[in-house]
This record gives sequence, C-alpha cells and structure tokens, in this order.
Amino acid sequence: MPAITLGLSYRRAVRARKLSVLLNVIGFFFFVSGQIVICACFKILAEGMRIPYFEHERARDLTFLSLFFVAGSLLAIYLRLR
Repeated sequence: MPAITLGLSYRRAVRARKLSVLLNVIGFFFFVSGQIVICACFKILAEGMRIPYFEHERARDLTFLSLFFVAGSLLAIYLRLR
C-alpha cells in the first residue's frame, strides 16, 4: 500500500518514524518493569508508525518486518491475557 494513499507526505512519514523510536524506548521500559501487555501495545503503535516511511522508501522487506512485529506483539498480548 503506497504511503501516499495513507495520506502522509514524506516529511510526516519521517517525523512518524522518529517518534516511533521514542515509543520503542518507552515500551522497553515497560518491558523491563515486567508489564508485557503495555510494552506490546507500544510496539504495535511504533511499528505502525514506521510503515508509511518504509512505503515511501519502497522498502517492502522492512514493511513486512514491521507487520511481523505487529503480529508478534498481538500474539504476545493474546498469550499474556489468556
């Protein structure tokens, strides 16, 4: 899915990618403190924010890697809450 159809310019996609790094750091602190579900939620948000940037750069492999991390985070939430 091209990032243009997502409604993000390249500049906004770069900002979203930079913000996703901050969200990953915050999620890591939750991971260290043992709150896996909150960590996985931050990971989902962070990876979702990276996808438009990867689409602008035409890095389909990294897009699929982000989707893999989203799927893994959803699985972690499911297994933790089960």
